[in-house]
Amino acid sequence: MTTEKYFALVMAISMFLGLVATHSMPASGGLPKSAERSSLAYYSTLAGFHDNVGLVLPAENFEVQAIDANDGAECTEPLNSQSNDHCASPGELLAGFSLTSSNGNGVVILGDQDIGQEGWVAGAKEFIATTIISFDDADITAVAMDVLAGLAGGLNVHVQFFDLQGSLIGSTQVSTSDRLVSEFIGVISSVPISRVELATTQNGGELIDNLRFGTAQDPIFQDRFEVTP
Repeated sequence: MTTEKYFALVMAISMFLGLVATHSMPASGGLPKSAERSSLAYYSTLAGFHDNVGLVLPAENFEVQAIDANDGAECTEPLNSQSNDHCASPGELLAGFSLTSSNGNGVVILGDQDIGQEGWVAGAKEFIATTIISFDDADITAVAMDVLAGLAGGLNVHVQFFDLQGSLIGSTQVSTSDRLVSEFIGVISSVPISRVELATTQNGGELIDNLRFGTAQDPIFQDRFEVTP
């Protein structure tokens, strides 16, 4: 069974069981001009993000040797630099992050064009699950990635950012223009980010690519925030 047929089967079963529900979303769509909370700043272009971070962060593009183009695989959670399964070998993925799903039923890596998308992508295996990115270090203040919805275009991907205590720093939603067309989201935070959670409206199967994370080096970025205690 191809990965695309697998996803179609999962969606059909979910709808039959009545499991498909719309994730709670903010009222406004797209990338906001300012953050919901003053401790976050959002960027809709990679160039703008890097200009404010103060350095170019390496990207994890999930192009692993075990998964060819037009192919995909289910991966053991957590998916990270220590993974040693049919998805990735130890040291193959960028160190410092782990990818998991909210229901613990696995994540996937899909090779270029496996379901029609450009490049290798990763995310929660089941549409009803949220994709979670957790960071190892306690000094991550800059995060960026390309996000897309696997089910249909026009769906919003709700992205939440949490601090080291597990409290919500802020959130936004990225509007996808078409099915499997990626949209960029970047954020700089005045407090360290411990994890990011992504969920698509109508359980549309959110996927990510080109994950970047690190510590913002530009000292003037702090002046752009009015931090709320």
